[in-house]
Formats: sequence, C-alpha cells, structure tokens
Amino acid sequence: MPDLIKKAASSYRWIRNSLISFFIANILILIGKDDWIGRFKTPLHYLDMLVTFLSVFIILEIIDRVNLFLNKKFEWTKETFKRVIYQLLFAIIIPVILSILITFIQWEFIWHQDLFRDNYFKYEFFPQVLLILIINLFFIVIHLFKEGVSKDNEANLSSLPFIIGRKGVKKIPVQVSNVSYIQLKQGIVYLITFEGEEFFLSENLDHFEKILPPSHFFRANRQFIIRREACKSFASGTNGKVDVTIFPALATIQVSQKRAANFRSWIST
Repeated sequence: MPDLIKKAASSYRWIRNSLISFFIANILILIGKDDWIGRFKTPLHYLDMLVTFLSVFIILEIIDRVNLFLNKKFEWTKETFKRVIYQLLFAIIIPVILSILITFIQWEFIWHQDLFRDNYFKYEFFPQVLLILIINLFFIVIHLFKEGVSKDNEANLSSLPFIIGRKGVKKIPVQVSNVSYIQLKQGIVYLITFEGEEFFLSENLDHFEKILPPSHFFRANRQFIIRREACKSFASGTNGKVDVTIFPALATIQVSQKRAANFRSWIST
C-alpha cells in the first residue's frame, strides 16, 4: 500500500510540475513582447518554448525534491532555525546558481548571445530570483496546509476510537484503526478487519460515511466504504470506473464513475 500511494503521488507531482512549468515558461517568453499572436506562427517560438519549459521544469523539480527531503528531516514548527538555513541554501541559493548556469548555456549555445553584454543581470536575473522565491513559498504553504489537515484528521480518527460490531448476540467494540472496509451484502452491513474478522453492524453505510474520517475512508460505491490502507492496488476500469483490489479479501471492487476522480485524488494525498 505505501508503494501504491508513492506511485500515485509521484504521478501527481510530475503532472502538477509540468503544468506549472508550462505556465511559467509562457509567461517568461511572452512578457514584454508586443506581438503575442504573431510569435505563435514562427518555429523559433516553439524552440524557445521547449528550451524554457525544460529549464523551468528542472529548477522546479529540484526545489520540489529539496522541499520533500527537508519536510522529512527538519519540520518548520520543531526545527525552525535549521530549516530556514537549509531552505535558504539548498532551495534558493543553489537553484539560483543553477538557473544562471542553465541560462548561460541557453544563451551561449542556442541563441548565441552574451549573458553579460545583453544585460541579463539587469533585466532577467531578479525576476528569476523572485520566481524561485515564489516557487519555494508555494511548496511551503502546501506542506503547512497538508500538515494542518493531517493533524485535524488524526484528531478526528481518535475522536471515534471504536465501532460497535456484533457476532451472534455479542456486541464487540472494534477499533477504527483496525477496520479494513465496510460492506453492504444482501441487505446486511458487515465490518471486515485487517485480520479478516467479520462483524455485523446495525447502522447503514450512509451513517458510517458521515462519521468516519474522510482522510482514511472512502465511499467507493453503494456497497463499499474502504480504508486507504486496505487498497492493495487499483487500475482504470470500464466506462471511467476504477478497479480496486482490497485487502484482506483480495477481491476487486469498482469505484463508480462519478466517484472515480475523487478516489484518485484521495488515494494520492
């Protein structure tokens, strides 16, 4: 399951960073130019677009990966001073130096322009530094927001420690942290744990969809509420649905078409 989440998160990061790089590259190329529409008619524009996109993407990826590493090693709220120093050095100063180097290569070997004679440091250097600062701020804000949401979700999970299940005439408290999925089968609601134990529940799926923390549980369709850790694998199904293999049953269930996009977003966060 951790590998599944990592793959989904990695795919999301690549798509996100590609879109951001494309947007920034367009701004860098077109800003200050008069004939925007006319530039799209020239082949040189698309070469410029490709080179600028790759340059921005490289810088963006480096800053993103540095932030991911620092988020694991030096949390903002616990080791603020160290985090500021490392953030300044590895996520700002080094990307700025790398940005100058990439621009030098681009100007010298592609456009055959002199970096120093053509006033790079007068007109383009400071906007690049500002852009790197904005990118850092973007990743920092996202991280702090996710941290806040994660803490709220943990509080929600601890606020509902047990679900009362039934086996015969016995009522048994089941820890929410041990719930793999909840299933409606032949009009009866079942709770299945990660150990494969099965309990009857008195309430319907709608009830549990409301009280279970959405960070950990997802309503896949009319018959299933699944826990994130219970998803062994998933793949695109027919008609826009998603096929999910759940643990411990190793059965494949379908996430409905209208819930598919929400599922992909949920599993990757």
